[in-house]
Amino acid sequence: MTFVSEQAAVHDTTHLGLNVIIEDDVEIAGAVEIGHNMVLRSGVRIGENSKILDGTVLRKLPTKTSLSATTGIKTSLHCFGKEFGSLPLDTAGTLLGFI
Repeated sequence: MTFVSEQAAVHDTTHLGLNVIIEDDVEIAGAVEIGHNMVLRSGVRIGENSKILDGTVLRKLPTKTSLSATTGIKTSLHCFGKEFGSLPLDTAGTLLGFI
């Protein structure tokens, strides 16, 4: 059973696997491949040409935002935890999952 919320923005060229749940406020760009047995929770953004492998659960990550005192540039760190580092999920061409 695949469920896509009416409040989600899923591009026409997105390929969805079996047993996928996409909640409200999810945005998926074009040419994205979503594997089987997936849950995409509210707030997730996936860039074009990305591939999300089977069994992945994505949720909006906590973000720490700071403003550089020297450059004035605003930066964000998406925190997975120290063992994973950071990953901008809205970057085009992302491959996520276990290989």
